[in-house]
Amino acid sequence: MKIHTIGLYLLIAAAIAPQISRAQTLDYNNKVEIALNDGLNIVLFGKAPAMGSTAMSGEYYYLPTNIRLSKREDGVPKFLFIKYTTDAKETNGGVQGALMHFMMEWGLTAQQEQELQSKLEQKLQSSAGGVRPVVKGPVELESGENSFSIISASLSDEKSAKIMHTGRAPAFPGATLAASVKMDKYAAQLMSTTLEKTRSISDLSLKLDLKYKLLTPSVQGRITFDWSKLEQMTRSVKDEIDVEKKRVSSGFLGLWSSNQIQKITRTQVDSLKKLLLETKVVKVEIEKYQENSAIADKLIEHFTEMFINSIADRSSEGLPATTPTESADEPVKDADIRHSWSINKSKLESKISKKIETFDLALRTTISYPVTIVGNLSDWYNGVRHNQACVASVNLADPFFQHRDIRFILDLEAEQIFQQEVNYVTVYVRKTRSSGDPFTEDITIDRDYLKKTGTQASVTYARNGDNSNDTYEYRMQWSLKGNIRYPENPPWLRGEWQGVTLGAPVTPRTIEFEGDLEQLKLMQISRAVLQVRYKKFGMETESEIPLSAAGGQPIVQKMILVDRDTQGYAYRMVFTHKTEGKLALDWSAKINDGYVYASIPEQFNDKTSAIFQKAAEAGKIIAAGTGSEKVVQKGTEVLEKFKDIYKVITK
Repeated sequence: MKIHTIGLYLLIAAAIAPQISRAQTLDYNNKVEIALNDGLNIVLFGKAPAMGSTAMSGEYYYLPTNIRLSKREDGVPKFLFIKYTTDAKETNGGVQGALMHFMMEWGLTAQQEQELQSKLEQKLQSSAGGVRPVVKGPVELESGENSFSIISASLSDEKSAKIMHTGRAPAFPGATLAASVKMDKYAAQLMSTTLEKTRSISDLSLKLDLKYKLLTPSVQGRITFDWSKLEQMTRSVKDEIDVEKKRVSSGFLGLWSSNQIQKITRTQVDSLKKLLLETKVVKVEIEKYQENSAIADKLIEHFTEMFINSIADRSSEGLPATTPTESADEPVKDADIRHSWSINKSKLESKISKKIETFDLALRTTISYPVTIVGNLSDWYNGVRHNQACVASVNLADPFFQHRDIRFILDLEAEQIFQQEVNYVTVYVRKTRSSGDPFTEDITIDRDYLKKTGTQASVTYARNGDNSNDTYEYRMQWSLKGNIRYPENPPWLRGEWQGVTLGAPVTPRTIEFEGDLEQLKLMQISRAVLQVRYKKFGMETESEIPLSAAGGQPIVQKMILVDRDTQGYAYRMVFTHKTEGKLALDWSAKINDGYVYASIPEQFNDKTSAIFQKAAEAGKIIAAGTGSEKVVQKGTEVLEKFKDIYKVITK
C-alpha cells in the first residue's frame, strides 16, 4: 500500500504585478468580511501561520471585486459607443448600426483600500494578538481559457452582432480586459433601449470566472484510491453498470480496454465521480463527517477531481462569445464546462499498477475555490452617457461631413505583446477616389502612443469630391525586436467605415506539463523537460518546460505566443536519468490541447530495450537548454512533419 502525506505547498504565480505577494498560503479559518461606506462588501483571508504555529497572521488579502471601466491618464473612461446611419436605405447601399468598444479592470481604488485598512484594524483590534493587521492586496488568482464571458441576449445572434474579446479574465488588479462589438441596426436599437435611465439593467453583463487557493482545516480521516477495483470494473463494465440509470455510459469505463479515443463532457465526468464514490473505487473515511461537512465535501471534490485528472487528458472545446442562457445572478459552476476529457491509456495503466493509493487527511491541504465577478453595463454607462469622447452618433452620408475618420482599435492581446515582443506596428491606408490622386496615409502605434493616447488610433480621409462608395484598404506591419519586420509583404485588407479592430498576429497559449513525481523518482529520473516547437511570427520557435522530481510540484505551466492562424504545436519529452544521462522521445503533435502528461515508457525499465537505446542516442545530441525561448536553426526544424499544426484555420 502506498501512503501519501499531503503537506503544505505554495502556488508560485508569474511575476506580473509587483503589488501582489508571491508567497501566499491563505488560511480557510481566518476569514474576515467588511462592508465599505459605498456599499461594497469585501471578503479577506489571512495568511496561514508558519508550520507548527497557531498564531494568526497579520497579512490579509481580499477576493476580487469592484469591476469597472479602465481610464486613460487624463481620466477619460476607455469606453466607446458610436451609433451610425446613412440617409440612403439599405437597398441603396445605406448602413445603420453601432460600434461598442470598452476596456475593464477590477480591484480596489487607493481610497477604498485605505478605508478597508482602517476598518480591518478596527474589527480585529481585540483579536489580533498584538499584531497589526495589514491589507497586502488581492489574493493570488488563476485565470484559465474562456474565464471571461459576455452575457447578452441581443448580441447572441451572430447575424446581428459580431463580438471580439480577450477570453481570459485578468488575474490581478489594474490588468485590463477588452471587448469590441459591432451591431446591426436591430441589435443597436435593442442595446440602446436597455441603456436608457428608466431601465433597471442593460442587456450586457460581464462575468469573470477565477480561482484562488485556501489551506483547508485538518480533518481526521483518509481517502483511498482502489485501482484494483477500477480494473475489475473496466473488465466487466457491461454487467456492473446500469445504463438506464444514466449515471455514465459503459463505454467510458470500457475505454481502458479500447484503443479508440472518446471524449466525455463535464456532466459525464461529474456522473463518473459519483459512480467512483458509490462503488468504493474512491473510498472516503472521515471522522465526524457531519460536523465538518462543508470542508469534507470540498476535500472529496478535490480528490475525485484529482482521480479523474490522473487518468484523463483535458482539452478545450470552446463556447460562443456570448452565453445568453446564463443568468447574471446564477452563473455557471465554472469555466471547466467548456472542456472535455479523454482517457489516457498509458496514465491509467500506470495508476492501475499501483493497486492501492491512500491519502492521509490529517495534515492541511491547499485546495482551489472558485470566485465569480459579475457586472452589468448599466452600472458604468450613466457616467459616460454625456461624454462626447465616449458616446456619439454619426451620419456617414451627411453632406456636411466632408472628412471621414478611419478608426483602428488595437485589441488587448496586441497591446500586451508590446511589453515583450513588439517595438511598434504601422498601419497603411489607401483609398481610390473617383477622380484625382488616391488617398494614402499611415500611422504608427508604439508604447509611447499607447501610454499617452490609448488603444484607439485614427486617420482622417478627405473626400475631396469623391463619389465612390468603395471602402478603403489597409495593411499592417509589425516591427519586432531584433529589427525584424513581420510580415515582410503584408496583404491589403478591405476596411469598414465603422472601424477595424487590429488583432495581434500571435496569440497566447498556456501549456501545462504534469508528471507523477513518485514514478519519476522510482525510475531514477531526476528531471523531465517538455520541448515545444511552434510557429511564432512565421518562424519555428522552441521553448522548454522543466519538471523536477525533487521540486514537489507535479504540474508546471508556461505561456507562449503562437501564430494566430495555427492550431497546435509539436512536442517531445526529454528525461534526465541519474546514471544514463538524457533520454529523448520522438516528436509528436498536439492540436488545440494545452496539456501534456509526462508518460514514461515501460520499456525504460529495461536499459537494453530498443526504445531505451533509441532515446539514449537521441539524448546525446541535445544541447544544454537555457530555459529561454529561441528560434530554431535551419536544418533542425520538425514542424514540416506535422503540417496540420500550422495550417491556416478557416471559418
